[in-house]
Amino acid sequence: MNAISLGLSCALLAGAALGGATLWLVLQGNGSSYHLSLLVHFFPGYSITWTGAVVGALWAGAVAFFSTTPVAMLYYLKLLSRQPTDSAPSKGQRLKEEVARLKKREFAMAIGLLAGTAMFIATALLIVNHVPGKPLGPHLKLFGLFLPGYKVTWVGSALGSLWHGSTTAVWRPTRDRVSEADQQQPAKGGDGPNRDLQVTILGAGPAGLAAGHYLASRDVPLNVLELNDYVGGLCLTEEVNGFKFDLGGHRWFTKNKELHEWFLKLMEGELVTVQRTSRIYFDGKYYEYPISIKNVLGNAGLFTSVYAVLSYCRAAARDLLSDKEPVNLREAFVSQFGEKLFDMFFRRYTEKVWGCPCEEISSDWVSQRSKGLSILTTIKDAIIKSRDVVSLVDEFVYPRDGYQRICDRMAEDIESSSGTVHLSSPVKRIVYNGPHDFTLTYDTPDGDREQHATDVISTIPATHLVKMIEPKCSQAVTDAANSLRFRDLITATVMLKKEQVTPDTWLYVHDEDLLFARLHEPKNWSAAMVPGPEYTSVVCECFCSRDDELWQLSDEQI
Repeated sequence: MNAISLGLSCALLAGAALGGATLWLVLQGNGSSYHLSLLVHFFPGYSITWTGAVVGALWAGAVAFFSTTPVAMLYYLKLLSRQPTDSAPSKGQRLKEEVARLKKREFAMAIGLLAGTAMFIATALLIVNHVPGKPLGPHLKLFGLFLPGYKVTWVGSALGSLWHGSTTAVWRPTRDRVSEADQQQPAKGGDGPNRDLQVTILGAGPAGLAAGHYLASRDVPLNVLELNDYVGGLCLTEEVNGFKFDLGGHRWFTKNKELHEWFLKLMEGELVTVQRTSRIYFDGKYYEYPISIKNVLGNAGLFTSVYAVLSYCRAAARDLLSDKEPVNLREAFVSQFGEKLFDMFFRRYTEKVWGCPCEEISSDWVSQRSKGLSILTTIKDAIIKSRDVVSLVDEFVYPRDGYQRICDRMAEDIESSSGTVHLSSPVKRIVYNGPHDFTLTYDTPDGDREQHATDVISTIPATHLVKMIEPKCSQAVTDAANSLRFRDLITATVMLKKEQVTPDTWLYVHDEDLLFARLHEPKNWSAAMVPGPEYTSVVCECFCSRDDELWQLSDEQI
C-alpha cells in the first residue's frame, strides 16, 4: 500500500466514523452530546446536525489524509534511500512498486511525532477557543493523571506533546517484543525467557488465582500469599450437614469466547446449566426481573402502570431539553425508567445493598449493572426478544458443587505446575528495593518468613496495601486509601426438609422492613447443593456495615 492509498483509506474510515456518529446522535435527538460538541473547537462549522455530519465527515477525512500521507511518504523515502543502487531499480521505479518493509522503531517514531503534534494542536485550540466561565477541556485534563506536568496551558501543551509522543513511540516496539516473548513457550524447569522471573501474588481470590493460573501455564515461578485458610475470597462455598451454599449467589457469564473456552476447559465435567429465574418482591407481590410490561400491568394495576409511563415521558422530555448528563444513580435510573418505576424497582433495593441514598452513588454504576436496559427496551423485548444480551441472561453455567470450585481448580493447576499457594499467610511488609526487586515479609503458623520477588501482583484491598509498602506512600495516597468505605455482608442460611421454597435463582427483596435484600435457593442452581431430593435451603443476604446495628446482632437474633 503506498502513501496516497493509505491516506485515502484512513480518510474514508475517519470521515465515516465521525459522520456516522453525528448522524446517530441526530437520529437519537441528542444534539447536545458534550463529547462530540468538543469538536467545534477544532472543526469550524461542525455541529450535531444533518449539515454538521457532512462537515464533520469532510474535516475528519481531511485531517486523517493530511496527517497520514506525509508521514508514510517520508518513511517510504527513507527506506528507499537505504537500499543499494548498483543492482536495484531506480528510486522512481521502486516507489511505483509500492513495497516497503516496516521497521518497527522508525515507524513507531513517526507515529509518536504525529501523536505529539496532535496533542499540542488540540491543547492550543482549546486555549484559543476557550469561553470564559465554561469548563476548560475536562477530557484533556485527565491526561494530567498519566502525563506528568501536562495542563491545558501553553507550557502544558508542550510537555503533553513530548510525553504523548514519546510514550506512543516506545509503545509500538515494546508491544511487539512482549507479544513475541508471550508466544514462546518456555521449557519446564525455568530454562526459557521466564527463568529470571519470580512473581508473588497477594490474595488467592478469583483475581489473584486467575493471574497465577495464566503465569503458571507459561511456567513462570510464582507464589500466592493468602490471609485465609482457604482459597476463593468472597467466592466461598460452605458445607454444613450436607448442605452447600455460596456466600451470595454468583454466576458465570461472559461474551468473550476465548475466556469462556478457558473456563469450560478448566471446569470440564463439573458444570451444570441453570435456567435463570429472577423476581422482585415488592409490597407483597412478585414482579419478574428483567421487568415485564405484562407482569407490571397485572400486578401493579392500570392506574400505577399509566402513572409509570407518564413519569417516564416526563423524564424523557426533561432530558431532551437539558444538556445535563446524569451524575448520580437516581438521575440515571429516572432517565431510563422514570420516577415511578425507579422508586418501585431500584431505589429501595439499591439503598439496602449500599447503605446510602441513591443520590450519593455514581451514575457509572447503572451503566455497569443494567447496560442497555430501559423502559423502551422493555417494551421492545415484549414484542421482539433481543439477542444482544449483556448481563441479564436467560441461562448460565454453574459449578455443580458450588462456586468455590472455580478457585479450587485454579489453585490445583498452579500447584501442579510452577507455583505454590500459601494459605494462612498474611503479608506484613512489602519493601521496594528497586526495579524488579521486592522483599516481602509474611506470617505463617511457624513464624515470619521473607520472600524475594521480581514482580508483585496485588489483589488485596488498597487500604491494606498502602500500609505495607516501604518506602511509605505519600500522605495523599494514604488519605485516599483510608477514605474508602467497605460494605459488609452477612448470609443467613435456612436448611429445610422440603423439596422447594421458590422457583427462583434470585429473589430481590425491596421491602424495607425485611432484614435481607436478596435470597437464593442453592438447590435451584444444582441438585448437589443439598444432601437429598427431599431437602432444600434458602440463603438470605443481609447487607450491612461493620459495627452497625445489624453487625452487632448475634447469629441467633439474625
